[in-house]
Amino acid sequence: LLISFSCGQGTVNTLATLLEQITDPYGFDSADSSLFGVLFIVTGFIGCAVFGTILDKNSKYKLIFVTLLSVSTVVICVFALTL
Repeated sequence: LLISFSCGQGTVNTLATLLEQITDPYGFDSADSSLFGVLFIVTGFIGCAVFGTILDKNSKYKLIFVTLLSVSTVVICVFALTL
């Protein structure tokens, strides 16, 4: 559990830190990169609220954690491959 959480947190921190360097070659300026960062954070808050409610109702912590981490990993890999 510690390793999987650490990998997920490391990926999020890396993406947030390098967001401007990732988007700069595609013609986005720093204002656009800031907007992407804000959207990244806001969607994270929304996801926490939604999945927190789901966890309260069924208490399947490990299943939901592994599912969300797997989906996040796939999305980040697709994002990286489309660059």
